[in-house]
Amino acid sequence: MRRIVSLILVAAAAFAIGTASANGTFARLLGDSHAAAAPATTATLPPAIVSTVSSQPGVPVSNVVSATSAAANTSVATSTGASGQPVPTATTVPAPTATAAPTRVRVLLPPAPLTMSQAAGGAVALTEGSWTKGDGMTLRVGAPGLHKDAVAEVEIQPLSHAFSGHVTADAQVSNGAATVIVPSLAQGAYHWQARFSSASAEGPWSQFAHGAMAFGIQATGPAAPHVSSPTDPQPLAAYATSTLTFNWTDPGDPAGTAGYAYRLDTDPRGAPKSVIRTTNQHLTLSRLDTGTYYFHVRARDNAGNWGQTATFPVHVDVTAPIVTSHAFSTSAGSGFTFDPSLEKLQLSYTISKASHVTIGVYDDAGNRVRHIVLPGFQAAGPPLNIAWDGRDNDGKTVPAGSYSVYMRLTDHVGNAHVAGWSGLSVTYKHIDVSLSQQHLWAYDGATLFLDTPVTTGNQKLPTPTGTFHVITAQKNFTFHSPWPKGSPYYYDPSFVNFALYFDSPGYFVHDAPWRGAYGPGTNSGAGSPTQGADNGTHGCVNVPNTPANPLMAQLYAWAPPGTVVHVVQ
Repeated sequence: MRRIVSLILVAAAAFAIGTASANGTFARLLGDSHAAAAPATTATLPPAIVSTVSSQPGVPVSNVVSATSAAANTSVATSTGASGQPVPTATTVPAPTATAAPTRVRVLLPPAPLTMSQAAGGAVALTEGSWTKGDGMTLRVGAPGLHKDAVAEVEIQPLSHAFSGHVTADAQVSNGAATVIVPSLAQGAYHWQARFSSASAEGPWSQFAHGAMAFGIQATGPAAPHVSSPTDPQPLAAYATSTLTFNWTDPGDPAGTAGYAYRLDTDPRGAPKSVIRTTNQHLTLSRLDTGTYYFHVRARDNAGNWGQTATFPVHVDVTAPIVTSHAFSTSAGSGFTFDPSLEKLQLSYTISKASHVTIGVYDDAGNRVRHIVLPGFQAAGPPLNIAWDGRDNDGKTVPAGSYSVYMRLTDHVGNAHVAGWSGLSVTYKHIDVSLSQQHLWAYDGATLFLDTPVTTGNQKLPTPTGTFHVITAQKNFTFHSPWPKGSPYYYDPSFVNFALYFDSPGYFVHDAPWRGAYGPGTNSGAGSPTQGADNGTHGCVNVPNTPANPLMAQLYAWAPPGTVVHVVQ
């Protein structure tokens, strides 16, 4: 019975060797066996397998076996039974040595970074996706409770490159955080990751920005934009607009454009201040005066670099030409009246700018009866002249009446100005005086109103010839001698009933109560007009006026100011 029990124990021990040799169970089983000794062979059990158990960061690794199990030194004695199979007859279990006992090692993995930040030049914090000028990067990595011997390691790669696990830079941890200085990087976009490591282990990597761009380096400023203007397309060409619109292109900086500074001044070498004034690529400026201006614009990128300045010149001309002076061939005193059958209406004028000139003549009803276009551009400065012959666009003489004249000036860029004069009169009434015949005729058109012999100036004080107009009409008028007493031409104050003043300094058509003879021969003498009936007048035209034949009274009533006085030899 004891033999059977021993065999059972030996078999159980052999089974336990394969399942419990690593933790010493087999040795304890053999220690409880009391089988009898017998001839035996020895089998060496395989050594225990050393396993590595990983854990989460900060969690101790569990019970890693660091030595060969004691079961490796355990042997079993066997004997041959009746069937020829080995039968365990006895078990010998030597005491385990001290080096064979299992050892438990407690290993801590560094934690993943809990805080990650970045700054440019060690001062300016950069958010995810920001750009900087490239004056050094500072990366900060932290996790509470880090051992002071821990090291923060970072890997920086161009955004187009995947992470490789190679450390770019590192820094010692102090008070749970580390500051990693990266002195210089090439221009471009980057991403980065960080981890903590110790002498015995390396923690997991953590990515800043989760694979997106962390920061960009751009050390150079943007190129100058290309500027254009839909209102002033040709630089320095003059345009008649006080509102300017400018468009410009994005310079295409790798860091992107943050905005633009601009300035409008009169300096071709000017530049805008380094202040973003707009993020648009167009601008409209209004209420500009005439002058040459320069529009300057420059871009600032997202790294803070200011770019080159683009300058676009414009010439604003919003000053319209004007008539600086004018004079008509008839005077205000004559009512600006002319007789187309004898004369033309002359207008002399000057203008401030070279201009295209057109003239419109309008009647009292507002109808344009004549349109005159002068060729080319009329020069500024010297006097210019234009004449209207009193005819309409069909070449017919216009009726007597009141007319207005308007002049339109248009300069090279389209600035226009209109000057107008009203109260111009067309009359067909005229007084004809013949000095050789000493006779006067008054006509209304082709109709004779009256004719009469007259007396005019003598050879020393002749009556002027030419075409004149009645300037003023005087009634009950007294003449005073312009010559002093003692002059052969002096005369006492002389009263007349009617006087028509037609030329300076003092030529009139008037009656002469002191004269009894008119007609040929009455001005043939060479003496003073006051010394004889045949010595003529002081230059005026004397017209008979008696109660029986009041010709001067009739002429005075018929000839208003503006009536033409045409004196011929």
